[in-house]
Amino acid sequence: MKKFYGIFIMLLVVQLGFAQKVTVPQLTSPENEFETAMPDAVLDWVAVSGVGEITYHVQLATDASFTNLVVDENQNEISAYYNSNLLFGQEYFWRVKATDNNGTSEWSDTFTFSVFTEVELSKPNDGKDGIDILAELKWKNRSNGETIVGVGGFDIDIDTVNTFDSPYHSMINAEGVVFEQITDYLLFGKVHYWRVRAMHADGFSPWSEIREFETVPTVELDKPSNNTTDEEFDLTLKWDKLGDEGDDFEYTLEVSTDEVFTEPVTIITLNDEAEPDFLKFGHEYWWRVKATTPTSTSPWSEVYKFTMIASPELTSPENNQEVNTLRPKLEWETIEGAAGYEIVLSENADLSDGMMYTVDNNTGSYPLPVLDRNTSYYWSVKATRENDDSEYAETFMFNIINVGVEELTNISEVSLFPNPATTSMALSFIAKQSGNLDIVISDILGKTVSNQSVDVKTGLFNENINIEDLNQGIYFLELNQNNESKVIRFLVK
Repeated sequence: MKKFYGIFIMLLVVQLGFAQKVTVPQLTSPENEFETAMPDAVLDWVAVSGVGEITYHVQLATDASFTNLVVDENQNEISAYYNSNLLFGQEYFWRVKATDNNGTSEWSDTFTFSVFTEVELSKPNDGKDGIDILAELKWKNRSNGETIVGVGGFDIDIDTVNTFDSPYHSMINAEGVVFEQITDYLLFGKVHYWRVRAMHADGFSPWSEIREFETVPTVELDKPSNNTTDEEFDLTLKWDKLGDEGDDFEYTLEVSTDEVFTEPVTIITLNDEAEPDFLKFGHEYWWRVKATTPTSTSPWSEVYKFTMIASPELTSPENNQEVNTLRPKLEWETIEGAAGYEIVLSENADLSDGMMYTVDNNTGSYPLPVLDRNTSYYWSVKATRENDDSEYAETFMFNIINVGVEELTNISEVSLFPNPATTSMALSFIAKQSGNLDIVISDILGKTVSNQSVDVKTGLFNENINIEDLNQGIYFLELNQNNESKVIRFLVK
């Protein structure tokens, strides 16, 4: 029996020794014949079982016979190998074998893969025009669906010829894996060619396809549109901005009173707009812009024209309107930037022998003094600025009809003295009969500044009118009794 057990144990040991021989690794990634691996491709395989410590022998070569080895290394336990800086477009062959305490496996199957070859361009599209002088170039961050990693940056060529004989613009983007670049200042109105290649410490990829684009020929004008009229003095000339905020563009604006720019006014600015302060009423102006960069100057833009407003537009009373008040208010459309207005009011259609009134601010209304009943009045307005007046507006006419308020019949020989006055005036008249009388004082804008009621007896009436609290200017004293009225204009100085 002892002899039987000894033979059994010996057979078991021999059987176990054969059973524990390490297996051949199975490769997983990159898949066999994979064509767009990254330069930092990870070689991965299924971990094997064995006796004791397991090591792996990895070989990577540029030929199927593994004579041109890139990697020939042993490593402990880890079933992956991390590469870096594999050559762009290169085909590689790799295999793995495992070793444990009982021996070494056969080599695995040989897999092959290739590192991606070219970068694929994205924007601008091939043949696109109107590209900014500081062009934004973009290329795709994937190759055949695989995210591009393991590169140190990108090399970009830009030239005005597609042979890139003397590229005036070439840059290395080595600040990590980014897929866009703003160029330096390009030339205005030129066709530019560009291409990109990836790079790392051990080499470059082949150049990408070549694309072309054309830069903007010059500045494009924006506002006001060409041939606009009735522009006002808050006018801003605006054009399309080149580049972004902070970019080094200088714009030259010319504004002229003739289309050949004989004696233009020139404005130089870093902004994409300007507010000319030399414009005049009713004048025609032509304007154009050009841009200057540190490397070039654009041609002049297209020429635009605008015409300034010639005169205000009257609104009220409307032309030929009948008015039922003795103190109508004149109204007109204001002009932005006007300093004031001059008003002429006359009983003659040619405005001769008219009264002149002045508004010293940009207000579009003026309350008139008391006018005559059943009388036609003609009026017009012009705007004023420093050293410049507009034309008079189209002349309007209005007619004051019987407003239902008669002249005072119970009072005669009305006197207001002195006129002009400073602190007080004496009001006197003869009353034909006794009664109550209202004395109202209003300013030129129609605002009541004093209102009192007095008891009038038949005969001579005298009343002292205190005006010491009134500012200098024109006022109206109105006597009202029984729906009858009389108005006297006076001046405080």
